[in-house]
Amino acid sequence: MKQIASEFNLELHFRVETDGNKVTRRYVDLIEHVGGWNGREVEFGKDLIGIERKEDFSNIVTALVGIGPERDDGTRLQVFVEDKDALARWGRNGKHLVDVYEPDSSDSNMTLEQLRSLTEAELAKRINSSVEYTGDVVDLEKVPGLEHEKFRLGDTIRIKDTAFTPPLYLEARIHTVERSIKQNGQKTVTLGDYIEYTEEDVFAIYKRLQAEIAKKVSLSKVMEVTYTKEEIDTKDTNVKIEAAQDATNKAQQAEESAKQYTETYAEKKIYRGLASPLNPVEGEFWLDENTNPPIWRKWDGQNWVKITRESFEDLKGVLKSHQIEDGAITAAKIALDAIRNEHIADFAITDVKIAAGAITEEKMKWQTHLIF
Repeated sequence: MKQIASEFNLELHFRVETDGNKVTRRYVDLIEHVGGWNGREVEFGKDLIGIERKEDFSNIVTALVGIGPERDDGTRLQVFVEDKDALARWGRNGKHLVDVYEPDSSDSNMTLEQLRSLTEAELAKRINSSVEYTGDVVDLEKVPGLEHEKFRLGDTIRIKDTAFTPPLYLEARIHTVERSIKQNGQKTVTLGDYIEYTEEDVFAIYKRLQAEIAKKVSLSKVMEVTYTKEEIDTKDTNVKIEAAQDATNKAQQAEESAKQYTETYAEKKIYRGLASPLNPVEGEFWLDENTNPPIWRKWDGQNWVKITRESFEDLKGVLKSHQIEDGAITAAKIALDAIRNEHIADFAITDVKIAAGAITEEKMKWQTHLIF
């Protein structure tokens, strides 16, 4: 039943029906859990006026006589269970405090071992006194700004009283609440389902929390300089993509560089023959053998341009000053009407290039402007 109650966050409520001095029915109700932990802490000197610890010894026993359910033949099993430590602590003149225990079961086939086990479990509950705490607590809920300090029936609260002997650290549930209907400000609460802590327990918890916090702080520092698996996987994927893209870019760059080098520095393919080459590439050469001697031609993208200079006419202004030996131009070298502007580069012919008396009137074509 406790497992079912825990699973559905319910509470067990026990009740019986009687007829005279005889119990006729027993009930266990599963009711909705009331209250919870809202962080309410009560401390002596702050809102705890006083606390009282009450021990109830009335139900203490040191031994139990377990009696099983009635069997088919009308007989009932019986066992005797005792606790030596409880006898030494609570016994009167060395004698047991004995009570009778009947398990809440109708199993007529219950064995002696089962009956003994149930009786021992019940005795373990009854060898100690029952403790109850009652405290007077200031109701801070009505104080402006302290509305969060409220508590209700069924809530779990924590109590700290270092003036208590020994110092009291308690986590308990509020079973009853008493308050004045005329005045607000104070409540008397009865606590149950409690857990008591010693100072050693509290400091041990404190040290453990410190260690956990330090561990998390250290972990956060490590996380600042490390990556999670998902981040590493993402970075690996990005690196692979970037590496592939970089390799592609470098391959394209190498191809472009090779092409540029070939076009700029590598020797062009040279054809020779009577027929011009098919599908020529700009910059390629053809040694045209249709004449003797053959003529060099170069493909400019549209035509095979003649690049062999066979006569002075072919120079067409490409003759530069440094190409003419000093005194090389004599009258015998100059044909009639040969000196024309388009044949000679600007400033190519200077006085040192022309032999004395080489240029006469008949050597010059006057209708062409000649620049010296």
